[in-house]
Amino acid sequence: MLDTRRKHVYREMYNTEYVYASPDEPGQNDLVPFDSSGEGTKPYIPPTDFNPDSMNPFGAVLDAPIGS
Repeated sequence: MLDTRRKHVYREMYNTEYVYASPDEPGQNDLVPFDSSGEGTKPYIPPTDFNPDSMNPFGAVLDAPIGS
């Protein structure tokens, strides 16, 4: 669809053909819907503790900010 728009813009505004279009335009390919039935559920990962007033606001997970 984007290539179609670009082709139209190039033809109407620049009076030339858009030569960089992809060979397979979207919409011409068969789409396969996503099927998550074979996927397992990911385990819960608790959020990182955060203390904005600390020198290391994320504890030992990250290093201190540069320049502090």
